Amino acid sequence: MNIVIIILNIAILLTLLDINDKLKIETKENNKKIDLSHYQNKKVYITLNNENVEDSYLFSEIIGEITDYDDKWFIFEYHNRKQTIKQYLKIKDLKSISEIK
Repeated sequence: MNIVIIILNIAILLTLLDINDKLKIETKENNKKIDLSHYQNKKVYITLNNENVEDSYLFSEIIGEITDYDDKWFIFEYHNRKQTIKQYLKIKDLKSISEIK
């Protein structure tokens, strides 16, 4: 009986360690820092994490500017026909950013 309890405890411990490792990997990917000051007020193309942003497909081919940011949010401003649209987005949802020259 004691052997069965020991085996179950080991299985639970290994499962918890595996979950902990997966959480660390996701945290490292989501906490990557992008220096937005370099891209502020320049023409940029952004890619967003599709899982976190409901309308991320709207940004797949849009060129705009990052006009302001803080430690959690940034403002992406782009032109659609004759109007200027300001979109508030979370920095953690930003997958990549490229400057258009």
